[in-house]
Amino acid sequence: MKGVSYVVWMFVVLGGVIGLLVILAAMSGFFTPIAIASAEQTAEVMAVQVSSIINEMIGAPVDTAVNMTLPATECNITVKRTVVYVEVPDASYESSILISGVPVTVGGIIRCDPDAERIVVFKRTGSGINIIG
Repeated sequence: MKGVSYVVWMFVVLGGVIGLLVILAAMSGFFTPIAIASAEQTAEVMAVQVSSIINEMIGAPVDTAVNMTLPATECNITVKRTVVYVEVPDASYESSILISGVPVTVGGIIRCDPDAERIVVFKRTGSGINIIG
């Protein structure tokens, strides 16, 4: 019976030591590069999604609409003639995949809502692509 209790105490002490090491690593900034890499990936994925939708809309019939759901996070999306810029906290990404001769109209910077998901509508018109968001 005493052998079982020693094993239990060994796991309790080992778990406490591992927990303490994780807390110390978090306090020392060990996980900061992981968070920055995650922010960079978020910005890159959003930029590629926006530019891909616009490129797909080039050949779409007039009045075609595509919805894109933006995640509940802080972000700014700027669409220029040949580039999509996405900025999130701690990172930004530029996607130059957007190569189209079709004019893209955006009503300013598209901003994500940190408290809720947001829907952005891409609509093909006779004169180009309108982004409503």
